[in-house]
Amino acid sequence: MLLMQVTEFSCGGFTVGVTWNHTLADATGMAQFLQAVGELTRAEADASSVPSVTPVRDGRAVSLPLLSPPVVAAKQWLMLDLGGQSLVYLDIIAPLKLIDRIKSDYKPGYCTTFEATAAVLWRCRTRAIIGDDPDGYDMSTPAPLAFTVNVRKHVGVAAGYYGNCAVAQLAFATTGEVAGAGAGDEGMNGLVDLIKRAKGGVPELLRGMTAGGGAVDGMGEEEIAAAFGYNAVMVTSWRNIRFDDADFGGGAPLRVVARWQQSTLPCMALVSCRAATAADGERLLTQCVRAEHAAALLGELDQLAHASCA
Repeated sequence: MLLMQVTEFSCGGFTVGVTWNHTLADATGMAQFLQAVGELTRAEADASSVPSVTPVRDGRAVSLPLLSPPVVAAKQWLMLDLGGQSLVYLDIIAPLKLIDRIKSDYKPGYCTTFEATAAVLWRCRTRAIIGDDPDGYDMSTPAPLAFTVNVRKHVGVAAGYYGNCAVAQLAFATTGEVAGAGAGDEGMNGLVDLIKRAKGGVPELLRGMTAGGGAVDGMGEEEIAAAFGYNAVMVTSWRNIRFDDADFGGGAPLRVVARWQQSTLPCMALVSCRAATAADGERLLTQCVRAEHAAALLGELDQLAHASCA
């Protein structure tokens, strides 16, 4: 359920590797756990020391809805069918000027850093996998964006609860709608709107899951496969989770990275912790394109950044 490994280097530095089952804790809960370990480590021999945040594990403290059997079966099928895709690892930067421009020019209201960053990746990746021949690509193919949501505030958990309170939400659009979003600010507004609408639909998602449905309610295996194949991408954010607050006695970590296992959505991207964020933009750790699309993804990002500066 949980495995930790500490590796010390001859220079005096060290790394802490952690892997765990999501039924034990979500990322927020694991960050809380690591902060507590750090606090106890720094306290050394003081047996009276306790974590600054009292851990809560009572399963009755939270009531997350269960997935219906058809949804579970579909997810298992997808993992077997899609999990073996060979995707390249890319450590990329979404330029700060581009993110700030999208946020400041979002006319309907406030745009978060996550929303702007996710919109950028969604558009650039979708355009990259289309390639140089959009006329030969079915632009009506679904190209959904999935993202994880911390639902603690929705289910009323007690402070300090470290169990799993994360669900996946979906923003639906066709390949044409995503790829066709203009490089100008108004075009990106449409993608931000879709992400905001999906975020606003989380309470309804939870109600649907309670009733035995969810984000894929009513979809058969073939429809799910069409929607969540290579055209789909999942984004999760560690930006505000505070993994970088863990201090085991050597100060704040210089870098926090992730290594994910086989996923229902094999195309993954992670918005890094603040400690790992570059001074000139938001760092994204990704495994979301095949090797033949890697250069195109970087090229689309560069074009969008320069178009926003024009």
